[in-house]
Amino acid sequence: MSWNARPTAVAAVVLGLTILGLVGPGSAADDKNPRADIDKIAEMLAKDPKADVSKDAAMLKSLGLKPVMKLFKLRKAGGAGVGVQADTIKPDGIEAKIDSLREDELSPAALAKESDALKMLGYRVVALAAFAEVKAPAKDDKKKKVADWVAWSKEMKTGGLALAAAVEKKDPAGVKKAADVMGKSCIKCHDIFRDDD
Repeated sequence: MSWNARPTAVAAVVLGLTILGLVGPGSAADDKNPRADIDKIAEMLAKDPKADVSKDAAMLKSLGLKPVMKLFKLRKAGGAGVGVQADTIKPDGIEAKIDSLREDELSPAALAKESDALKMLGYRVVALAAFAEVKAPAKDDKKKKVADWVAWSKEMKTGGLALAAAVEKKDPAGVKKAADVMGKSCIKCHDIFRDDD
């Protein structure tokens, strides 16, 4: 092949891979905002809370850990937020909402008002935790133990499912308890594994 023909051949290959979704703006590897991928898993769980989403999470393994974990932040800081529209539920961030649910038990009226958003928050946490589990380190490194990473990821999944179930049962005390499980799991993991953001 002549040098003049190489750019055309490369362009044809890139175009073909883009059409197949293997490279380009729509591919998981280039995804700057992984929310859509995580939300697909959360929506599967909303339809069937017992669904095994480990294979779906494994398909996202090429995504970076930090961009995915950023979804826990406030919506205005690039996080997924809570609820469909910005700032309709306060605080409008997964981590911040979990913290607020741990502190104060919701009234039955507040729980009814926020129920759809809180159920989806729970399922989104399960999806994020499933992703975190597949991103476990390959080996132990001093205090950073693979077994701890996996255990805390599983705790997050348990807490997320418990939150969704408590919301379904209209159980404010159960919501608070599930939020506490998730919050403690986050703290334990971050104390050992979290690098400066």
